[in-house]
Amino acid sequence: SLVFTDGESAALALVQAAASVPSKVTEDLRKTLACYATAEEEEAVVLVGACMAYMGRQHDSIGIPLEFRPLRNAEMYLQPELRTDLPENVLTRWSPGKHLCPMDAGRLTAECIKALEQKDKNP
Repeated sequence: SLVFTDGESAALALVQAAASVPSKVTEDLRKTLACYATAEEEEAVVLVGACMAYMGRQHDSIGIPLEFRPLRNAEMYLQPELRTDLPENVLTRWSPGKHLCPMDAGRLTAECIKALEQKDKNP
């Protein structure tokens, strides 16, 4: 990965496998992470991943609106049509969906575009 170190990629792969039901954690995934992390760090990765998965499912189930700032950041960084620095073949499926507070909807895109334009002027 160009974004993550090998250790970070190993941790993310393990968490993604652990979040599956049933768990898809394999001995190979654990051995790979063991090259970069202690047993305590591996345990922490799994526990934090489990907490985040639980909270994500809980928030998704009841449709908790995202706060404006995280929502703005997600739109800026996860919606390629608003970005000029991404290759054309980069696609994401991100959408705030039911997590968009109606009061934030109108000002969100305008603020994101303004922030990106500002970033372009001052790289």
